[in-house]
This record gives sequence, C-alpha cells and structure tokens, in this order.
Amino acid sequence: MSRVTGDYQKLLRHMLKDEELAYLYICEALGDFFENNRTSQQVLLASIRNVIESHNSYTEITQQSGITKKELQNMLATDSKPRLSTILQIFKGLNYCVNCVEATNAPDEIEIVPILLE
Repeated sequence: MSRVTGDYQKLLRHMLKDEELAYLYICEALGDFFENNRTSQQVLLASIRNVIESHNSYTEITQQSGITKKELQNMLATDSKPRLSTILQIFKGLNYCVNCVEATNAPDEIEIVPILLE
C-alpha cells in the first residue's frame, strides 16, 4: 500500500469513528447504490467495510446480524455479490434501519433512507 493510500485510509477510519459521519457516509454509498442500478455495489461494500473497521466491530456486527465473522469478512473483502437482504442484515448489525419514503422531488418514486437506531 502506498503512503498516500495508507494516509487516506488512516484519515478515513479516524473520521468514521464519529457515528454521525459514518451514518452520512453509508447514506451516500447506499444512495449511489440505488441510483446507479446497483452498479456501485462494490463501493457500498467497501463503505460498509470502512465503517466496520473504523469501529473494530466485526464481532459485534456478527452477533447482531446473524452473519458469521468469516462470511462477513469474505463478503466485504472479495468481489462478492450479496443479496439485498444480506446487506440489510449488515445494516441491522450497524444499528441502521432502512426506510422507504416517497421522494420529495418525484412523487412517483421512492427514496431509500437508512435510519440510525439509538
């Protein structure tokens, strides 16, 4: 890993320790995932991995999501294509709930909104 990449990852993980920033980061990745017809799935998975690793919380997430640590690490480390239901399980482990709401700028469409559970 180059110095620039390493510095970026270190800074990103430091920033994602902030719950609100991590939530906004995931919201952006999830929005991108749905807007781009799921072509950005690897970006979403990388975003999830970055949030999990910034909190050192693989064990906690596996307990809350029902996904084993090995399955979770494999899914986030490879070019896997998990089902949406699996991604939603991971969100559950992150204490996010995903809600579908009517889009404000297009009433015939919906927006997918992750909600941070307290």
